[in-house]
Amino acid sequence: GEMLHAAVPASFPSKVPQRCKAFDPDRRPGTAAPREPYTGARLQRGIRDSRTLARAARRAGSVGQEARAHYCLGVLHDERGRGAEAIEAYKVFMALAHRRQDAQCEALGANAISATLYRMARASSPPPPAELRARLAEESVQFAAHL
Repeated sequence: GEMLHAAVPASFPSKVPQRCKAFDPDRRPGTAAPREPYTGARLQRGIRDSRTLARAARRAGSVGQEARAHYCLGVLHDERGRGAEAIEAYKVFMALAHRRQDAQCEALGANAISATLYRMARASSPPPPAELRARLAEESVQFAAHL
């Protein structure tokens, strides 16, 4: 499967569930085996836990932990197919990264939002006709040749 979100940079605290460090729908991070999907009650528990962690981190004044919790929340909403809620979580993540003056994490949030928007658009529109796919593939090859 394609990697939809990059790993959370090391500049944020490391106490986070592995599922939030990277989101790959087909593989467990660091292994070749398909990972167990987050569905139903397990997914709901992850969302609830991330919200609780974000509130606790905010009360404790830990901007890094709060940001990480919002990133995890976005990933989990993405897995659930709730793009709008995922985007809101990523926006909070970006705002907290900006507050920490962490440009790398701001870029990570922007990338996560763009990936979510791409998936939402792709899910709501029919695939392009064969001739358009062929033309786009040819233009991609021509563009790559100029690099």
